[in-house]
Formats: sequence, C-alpha cells, structure tokens
Amino acid sequence: LMLPDHYENLAQSVVAGNLMSENILSAITTKNYWDVVNEYKPLMHLWYVGILFEFYLVFPILMLCAKRIAKTLKKDERKWMNNTLCVCCLLSLVLYLLPNVSVGDRFYYLQYRFFEIGLGGIISLYIYKSNRGGYFQGIVFQKVAVILLLLVVACSLYNVITNPSISDGVVIGK
Repeated sequence: LMLPDHYENLAQSVVAGNLMSENILSAITTKNYWDVVNEYKPLMHLWYVGILFEFYLVFPILMLCAKRIAKTLKKDERKWMNNTLCVCCLLSLVLYLLPNVSVGDRFYYLQYRFFEIGLGGIISLYIYKSNRGGYFQGIVFQKVAVILLLLVVACSLYNVITNPSISDGVVIGK
C-alpha cells in the first residue's frame, strides 16, 4: 500500500541496492541522509554497502598498479603498496576537509570516505608488523592507532560542526 512516488522510490532503491550503488542514488536524489524524504526509502541504509563495494573494487586495482610499478622500477613491492595506500588516504582526507564540498558528497562518495576505510588497512599493516617485531613495535602501534582514531573522531566532529543540520538533529521542513 504505497503511493506511486513512494513505490517508484522503493523500486529505484531496489535496483541501486542490487547494483551496490545506493550511495550514488542517494547522493543524486536526496543529498542529505537526515532529510525527511528518506523516511519513505526503506533501503536507504545500503549506502554504506555501496561505499564498501566500491572500495573493494578500487583498492585491489590500486594495489596491483602499485605492485606493477614497483616491479617495473625494481623497488620493494610491499613498500610501494603501503605508500600508495597512505597517499590515497591522505588525498582522501584532504578532499574530505575541503570547504567547498557539500556535506552530501562527503557522506556518500568513496573519494571522500576512502581515508576512513584505508585507515583500517593501515592499522592492520601495523598490527601485522607489530606481531612480528616484538614489544617496541607494539608500543609504536598503540600510539599510531590512538592518533589515527583521534583523526577519525576529529573528522566526524568537523562534519558536525560545519553542518548545523546534523548537530540539531533531523530538520523538518524549511
């Protein structure tokens, strides 16, 4: 029992959800996760699955390219892959912090969220190294993990501070 517009929204969400691109549909149609019109989109929560799916498509391609370049230049492949991940995370963070980017774009598109998922990869690399390196590297890992966690919290606070509609709760009408 849905109105035609709500039924059309549901159909679009089903198609986008099956294609793992709900985040792109949401960025195009609503631009704001907290908007009232999203009440009628029961599959809206799949936006994060879309970002993860895109990450797991892009990330292996990036790593393969870094590995190929390192092999061509006869450099250490693991270092090139680690450095590529760090550079991509840093670029994504810079894009995220740009003031002219809309909140909806920051929320829904991979290039602005890559650093969050990539930081998990960097932390896992440090865990791997610290398990092989003994006590000293374990302490270094703990400090790096705390710094990365504070960075993610700071970015979340930045988003709340720069977008008053998020800090006020759900905005109903204008």
